[in-house]
Amino acid sequence: LPDVVFVDPQVLLDKVSELVQFTFKLKDPSPTPDPPDGWQEFEQFAQVTDKFLKDSRFSSHYQETVFTRKHLTTLLERLLVFARLSPGTWFMPCVLKHLKPKEIRPHCVSPSPLVVRFPDGGPQHGVCCSLIAHVLSRANRHPCPWSVRLAHNSPACLYRNCIQFQVSDYNGFALLIDRYTYFEVHVHTSRSKLVEVWRHVRCAVFSGLESVSTTLGYSNNKPSPAILCPSHTTANSSHPAYIRNKEWTCSLDCNEFDTVASLKKEHIPCWLKESEYKQDEESAEVDREPDTMSKRKGEERTDPKETTETTDAVKKESNSCSGPQDGSLGEDDLVEITDQLMDLDQSDIYNLGLVLGLAHRRVVDLRENSRSNLAFLDAVVLHWLQRDDRVKEVSWTALVKALLHQRLGHTGIATSIAEKYGVKDCL
Repeated sequence: LPDVVFVDPQVLLDKVSELVQFTFKLKDPSPTPDPPDGWQEFEQFAQVTDKFLKDSRFSSHYQETVFTRKHLTTLLERLLVFARLSPGTWFMPCVLKHLKPKEIRPHCVSPSPLVVRFPDGGPQHGVCCSLIAHVLSRANRHPCPWSVRLAHNSPACLYRNCIQFQVSDYNGFALLIDRYTYFEVHVHTSRSKLVEVWRHVRCAVFSGLESVSTTLGYSNNKPSPAILCPSHTTANSSHPAYIRNKEWTCSLDCNEFDTVASLKKEHIPCWLKESEYKQDEESAEVDREPDTMSKRKGEERTDPKETTETTDAVKKESNSCSGPQDGSLGEDDLVEITDQLMDLDQSDIYNLGLVLGLAHRRVVDLRENSRSNLAFLDAVVLHWLQRDDRVKEVSWTALVKALLHQRLGHTGIATSIAEKYGVKDCL
């Protein structure tokens, strides 16, 4: 921490153990101890207040000026155990009760929820609770904070494995469900706002999971978006169907479709990016030729040289932008560009606008007048495409160079764009 270093974590383990023992004693019906201030909020709503922590029965291990309550709460915030709701009040999702699986189903509101799939068979310990702490914390940098949704002045659905969120600036709510092998995210809002809200929710969930993985030290279990398998969607047998090289597959191999593009329209959710499942016409023509390489793993084309030449030709044509022939971009490319930049937070978007050549006053005004992170991103990219202020170049190359600038340093996003759109000599 800024003014103290813990060389022995045992003091922290002792402190947490003290809280556990303290709460178990309070739950013991005989004899009934005097509950501390804030006990009801802690027991029912997992809220920890400063008054609750000040109780004399929870005061050992502190050392004046060296290890105080402020140190403890700061540390637990950074570890995503606590989410600071307001000064002196924190939320601790790991002490919430579980909701039985059969009782979860009535809360599901989306016919095609966002499924968060984990490659190693499920999320690692603590990921769900830490994600809840991240999206609820006022300390995170997301410009559109979430809160626990209330109904009649009480939480509408507040469990460790099923929780409803009110997303600021939007009507409706989001629902996070921990299925233990995957997560489900549902959204309920007006039809006119559905796509916008889904884009925000998807961005918030995956940027939150990235922060959680960094905090907990999980670097080899990167989540990815998936859908519920349309072939088996009963209450007891739902499982993810995921996308690999624009093919649709599932662990039980029970699908009736060869590709995601062949799914029925009602099975394709609005949160799914079109580029993740829809092939361009040039690639489809190549796939229909009798001698072209199959997309399925393990099958090879008989003439590798011809494959390389054909693929290079297709890439060259598909990578050309919809703007002028000199490779520059136009306003018609706005959605495609912003889809590549969904992982940027508000600070990154601010710096991106400056590096691309927009005036400082303009970027500040756009930030202050944007209701969400997505709206801010759209506005910055649009003014760049319109060549406002000091913008000199509008192209994928210019965007890649900006992402590599020292003010951003987003090498991963830059590399992805460079590979997708054929940008060379920048990395």
